[in-house]
Order: sequence, then structure tokens, then C-alpha cells
Amino acid sequence: MTKDHEAIIDDVLRLAQEHPYADISRDFYRKFGKFSMDDVSSLFGTFRSLRSHIRKDFKPYRAKINEGRNERIQNILAHTDPATSIPAASGIYMWVNTSNLKVYVGQSKNLRTRRRQHQTQLQQGIHPNKHLQASWDVYGSMVFRFCVITLVDAEKGELTLKEQEFIDLFGSLDPNLGYNRSHAQPTRG
Repeated sequence: MTKDHEAIIDDVLRLAQEHPYADISRDFYRKFGKFSMDDVSSLFGTFRSLRSHIRKDFKPYRAKINEGRNERIQNILAHTDPATSIPAASGIYMWVNTSNLKVYVGQSKNLRTRRRQHQTQLQQGIHPNKHLQASWDVYGSMVFRFCVITLVDAEKGELTLKEQEFIDLFGSLDPNLGYNRSHAQPTRG
């Protein structure tokens, strides 16, 4: 690899960290471990194009997320009673680490069953989300709270859209703010 190639890769990675939609390139980088030069050229062109469309007064997405984020989470925690039973209905939920306010946002057609699945996997140390699992292991189960954010009619097909709305609202794709590793996907159950 030449110095020019390394410089391009450095530029792509720097832009990936600065750009609001950077998680796509980081996911790609994590999955494949390295870029081919075609990938680098393509990504670099995409970032250059996106950068040219951003106005000078553009406010970074992270700043929008941080405005009132913690207050919204605290408000949800204050209005969620852990002793209340979780409904067997469809909706959007989140796991909140109450020590640092990191969140994991998800969707389910049966919130009660989904909570039990998460809790069982986390307690057994086999949760597929390694970031969430590691945090559970470090902080302990007493720090995490399961909260129902909103009930959504699964028949209307709005679960994925609502989940993405809350992933964006809480910034849970950012590893400093949350545990989500990907954008909302249609629910499996």
C-alpha cells in the first residue's frame, strides 16, 4: 500500500468520525477489517459529495441529540415503575443503564416476552450485543431498567419506523450514548 492509499484511508476514517452518518462506514470497516482501494475511493467520493452539500450553518447531528437527551431519559425513568408488569403488547422499549444513561432501543410484538429474552441472555452472558453484555457484566443487573417507551400497533407496520425514530432521538447508535449496533430492522417476533 502506498502513502497515497494510506492518506486516503486516513481521510475516509477521519470523515467517518466527523460525519453524522459515519456509523455505516465504521460498520463496514468492522465487518471487513480493511478497505479495498475501490471501497476507499467510493467512500471517499461519497463523503466528499455529502460534505459539499452540508451548509455552513449545519448543526452536527450529535448536538441535536444531546439537546435534552438526558432529561428525556430521566423523564421516562421517572414515569416507569419497575414493579408494574410489562404488557404482552407490541411496542418500542429501551434498556437504560441508569449509571451513565446509555440506552438500547428495540421493538417487539410482545414486550413482556422480549424483556424476558433479553434478561435471560444477559444473565447467562450470551447476549448477541457484546457492548450491552459487557456493560451488564461490569455494572450489574441492578443498574439496568427496562422501559416501555410507547405501544405501537404491529399490524400497521409502524414498529420499525418508530424504533428508528427513538434510536435517532436518543442517539443510541453512538457507542458513547447507547448500545444499538445497527439501524432498526423489522421485528422477528
